Amino acid sequence: MSGKGMQFYYGNYTHEKGEVYPEAIEIIPRFGPEGVRWGADFIWRLRGNFFQDPDQSLELSVAQVGTKIGQLRTAYNQNYQNCGFLLDNGNPSAHVLNSSDTYNLSGNRVTRRSWDNLTEGEYANTRSFSMTIQALYQMADSQIISFSEGVSKTGTGGPTWKVRANWRGEPYKHFLTSKSKVVHIQQGEIVSLGSWFSAPAPYWANEEMQEHRVITMHTPKYHGNGKPTHFRMSYKYVFERLGDQPNFRPNMGYGA
Repeated sequence: MSGKGMQFYYGNYTHEKGEVYPEAIEIIPRFGPEGVRWGADFIWRLRGNFFQDPDQSLELSVAQVGTKIGQLRTAYNQNYQNCGFLLDNGNPSAHVLNSSDTYNLSGNRVTRRSWDNLTEGEYANTRSFSMTIQALYQMADSQIISFSEGVSKTGTGGPTWKVRANWRGEPYKHFLTSKSKVVHIQQGEIVSLGSWFSAPAPYWANEEMQEHRVITMHTPKYHGNGKPTHFRMSYKYVFERLGDQPNFRPNMGYGA
């Protein structure tokens, strides 16, 4: 075999020209529960086999194959390395995956590695191999991954009464008031991409029981490269209102 074609590198380890080729380079989007895209998995499926630099020899010896196996094992046992294909002139090609890229949330990780038996000369003058390098990238259509809110209502605002016992006969209904309060609870959750978002304003600010307000900021989700996403914030407002509002409907979305 001859060293022609592009040259692949992973970290400080560089293969001979043409030694590695991309079997597939996949980009698989990730979506939140409401169908909003927030990221994508970049999956590089690579395959290759060892051969000698043609300026030195046409074939590898068994000892040289063993040396290359050790070098490849050492290189690909490390995660978070830059990788990519180089053009014939040594410049980076369009297929480069930088572990330190601003939008690389996970860093480059080797998620699969295999020694394959594809030729008759396995371990005599070559060795076939394959590996998968994967990274999770931020690829967002919106800074809000998901938003949900609900408003519950206790009571109707109608009269209040209680049953009283009558020692002379049947219990009876005793009316206490002609009208009553209605308790509303507004609660929801916002999951955002890069930071905690503020809770939306209470629907009835003048009727909120502020001592019952609850705001909870949850730990974000980490993906392995120190760049968290999914900043989750939940909130709860309690209102005591003077009557019902039967036609009320909550907002259709955050900020709507």
